[in-house]
Amino acid sequence: MANLRDIIALRRSALQLTPPGHPKRFSFLVQLSNSLQEVFTKDGTLADLNEIIAFRRAASECTAPTPSDRCELLLNLADSLREKYQKLGSDSDLGEAIKYACAA
Repeated sequence: MANLRDIIALRRSALQLTPPGHPKRFSFLVQLSNSLQEVFTKDGTLADLNEIIAFRRAASECTAPTPSDRCELLLNLADSLREKYQKLGSDSDLGEAIKYACAA
């Protein structure tokens, strides 16, 4: 787990150095959210899940390299929102999950 936390720290640094509009920003956001997903799968903290959702939302506002990359991101975002709904029971999370799944 320590190695994963180191990877996350490096990915955060790379993201901070990548301005909005940069062609690599989408990839850096996705990679960071995927690393956080690994932590969430092991620890299951709501803070990690909220951060995953925030990074995936930010990535959804970027231009994806390919349509399939965008589709995968939107499905992952929908899945994260579904997980949050299952933990907290907020209808808005479920509605948003459905919206992103349909957009994929």
